[in-house]
Amino acid sequence: AVWTLIALDYSIEAYQGLHYSVDMFLGGIVTCLLWHLTAPLEIEGELEQLQKEKQRKEGGGGNAARAPPLDATVVAMYAAPAILAFLILAVFPEAYVNYFAIGYSLVAGVMFKKDGFSNLLQHELLCMLMFTIGVYL
Repeated sequence: AVWTLIALDYSIEAYQGLHYSVDMFLGGIVTCLLWHLTAPLEIEGELEQLQKEKQRKEGGGGNAARAPPLDATVVAMYAAPAILAFLILAVFPEAYVNYFAIGYSLVAGVMFKKDGFSNLLQHELLCMLMFTIGVYL
């Protein structure tokens, strides 16, 4: 889906020159995709807790498994690929980007073999996509 959006962006830029508005629209779509990706990791607010307690008292569902709360280890695991992707864009010369892309791909392969297609793997692949788009566009 992301590559389709990028192809749409290229075609509109080539034919109409409305790149700023299209880039803002596609940025909004990518942001929504990222929000949906991290939604299971959010900590419940007071309203959600009250609704859950009300369902338990009424004998309703509420037996669904819940993601564990965030701790420093989880935050560090998600922050490391994003910080490295930012550093690749901001600090390292463009000549080294392919090596970083190969490194990210190898790490993704190991993560996939070890844990399957997890949220952390998807996050790592999205970080790789963002720094490659940032460099090559």
